[in-house]
Amino acid sequence: MKIILLPGMDGTGKLFEPFCSLMPVPTVTIPLPQFGPQTYDFLASHIAEQLPNEEFVIVAESFSGPIAALLAAKNIENLKGIVFVATFFSCPRPVLVSLAKLIPLKSLLSLPFAKTFISRYLLTGFKYSLFISALKEVKNSILKERLISISNLKMVKMQSNLPSIYLRASSDCLVPANQIDLFKQSFPSLQVKYVKGTHFLLLSNPEACSEIIRKFAGI
Repeated sequence: MKIILLPGMDGTGKLFEPFCSLMPVPTVTIPLPQFGPQTYDFLASHIAEQLPNEEFVIVAESFSGPIAALLAAKNIENLKGIVFVATFFSCPRPVLVSLAKLIPLKSLLSLPFAKTFISRYLLTGFKYSLFISALKEVKNSILKERLISISNLKMVKMQSNLPSIYLRASSDCLVPANQIDLFKQSFPSLQVKYVKGTHFLLLSNPEACSEIIRKFAGI
């Protein structure tokens, strides 16, 4: 069983490095394109073209959750399950997203309190440099387009019987817990696991996440 990783809003997959090092099988990260439209429909089509011709499980973190849901709606034969990680089915924090659209995200990161906030509430402190390194690879214009996609996001109307699991971070200050209810409407068999950690869960607690995902995928 192959593990396909879909990254958060940076789209690079760099934040998966600690998690991937703990997996007993090779993982494949499909990065988001750093060009062209950044709508969820476009991104789902872009990702679909790169999926393997063998059985696989998708692990979709944060921004990529709706992409995974759209892929599930395509009834792809080799897709055997989805792990949703600290993600959303509709715009999770409209006020914050609107603010981020107005002010370039990289400019917000230069504010005096940014490092303290990110280290405490989004990831563990020693991984801050990895987070910044990932963001530096992405143009502000692309980040803004992705924020617009989040702002315009409406719940995907679909039903899927795919095995699925949602990993909820215990200290997620970006995604409200009620997003899980939206996922359950489309994925009736959804399991929910609560994991100690912050929003970037695969980075803040890769040990617990890798154990859960290994069991889910049967590897």
